[in-house]
Amino acid sequence: MPEVNRSFYSNMKYGLDYQTYISEELPDLFESMFHISTNSKDRYIAGMSMGGYGALKTALLHPDRYAGCGAISAVTDILKHVSETPENHPKKQEFQGIFGEHCDLAPEDDIFFLASRDADAPSRPDIFIACGKEDHLYLESVRLHQHLQSLPYKVTFEGWSGVHDWKLWDEAVKRMLEHFFAGSVI
Repeated sequence: MPEVNRSFYSNMKYGLDYQTYISEELPDLFESMFHISTNSKDRYIAGMSMGGYGALKTALLHPDRYAGCGAISAVTDILKHVSETPENHPKKQEFQGIFGEHCDLAPEDDIFFLASRDADAPSRPDIFIACGKEDHLYLESVRLHQHLQSLPYKVTFEGWSGVHDWKLWDEAVKRMLEHFFAGSVI
């Protein structure tokens, strides 16, 4: 769950190439510095909120590189967020820095598109989604879960009472780790 500022794990139009950093540079660095597996079956990615979007985007852009993806309180409908953000809202400038002055998103920025595009890929990550029922992103999580269920993905959704905060996220991380690693020797 790496730190990438507010980049949405994207190669920014006016900023750094965070998608390249997350999907290539950071794994290469870890594998060269630490005695860890280079096998994709041992690689997972996760994030919360904006990071949940980024984790999903990265895992779906590179479905052969990740065994699993955890998306906690994730932004899943980036098209909606970008299009519904008013011009004078501070987030609009953030989106312009990421996607360009006119916020022209590519199909590869859309989680739903990526999931559909790679539904028949020989390798697809196991996806764990968690979100609080009172979280403003809950309905997005439900919709993504339903979309993934309609495709040949292994997907788990857990929703319980909670909001967009660390109280929920601490529990969600525990549940995500249990989901991916129950019975494993870590």
